[in-house]
Amino acid sequence: MRLRIRRYLLVGNHAWLLATACCAALLYSSWPLAFWLNPAASRHDLASSFEVPHQPYNWVFIGLDILSGLGVVLIAGVQYRAARAPLMRKSIATYALFGATTAAAAFLPFTCDPGIASCRSLWQDPLSALHDALSLIGLAALFVSTVLIIRGVKRHTPSRVAHRTARMLLGAWVLAGVATGVSVLRHTGNNLFQYSFIALCSLLIILIVLFVEHLGAHAAGETSSRHSLK
Repeated sequence: MRLRIRRYLLVGNHAWLLATACCAALLYSSWPLAFWLNPAASRHDLASSFEVPHQPYNWVFIGLDILSGLGVVLIAGVQYRAARAPLMRKSIATYALFGATTAAAAFLPFTCDPGIASCRSLWQDPLSALHDALSLIGLAALFVSTVLIIRGVKRHTPSRVAHRTARMLLGAWVLAGVATGVSVLRHTGNNLFQYSFIALCSLLIILIVLFVEHLGAHAAGETSSRHSLK
């Protein structure tokens, strides 16, 4: 009975979990809306500037980030209850942290208005500093989660294509992140790198959820085979 319940959680919920992951990923990559809702900021400013107070439709971008983060946490909660392998649980817990920090950072939106020469210092604007810290923690958690799930795929499944695809996607994500950081530090006004980075974050969300489901179904199938041989 317990085996059947566990297999349902891992396989039966497959469709709605992936659908929810896709929705969360789309909500996270809300920057294309800025070309319509905030065209002036969308050309040169970072995505966080769309949530700055007094920016047009800032509440839309704040709300979408919160919904995206909560959606990721919801998926992680379901998958964590069903998972038994320590590696899978670690990967799920770390991507849940990504979702939680994403939602928390949206509750504390960036307050440095676009177009000004420099923002206030840490002591003058601690909420913006906390926003940045939460965002960095979330991105680090997403990286760790992806690395762990890639290790799981390599260890437990024979699919080289899946493993190589995941590694290539993670590599592109890292490169886009570095390019974004360099662009921000040099004040180039080029936000295309960040837009690409955010889109790759969304793809990683879907990838992790998909691989967790795949590994869960694989483990459940092996367990079922052992029981049938007894």
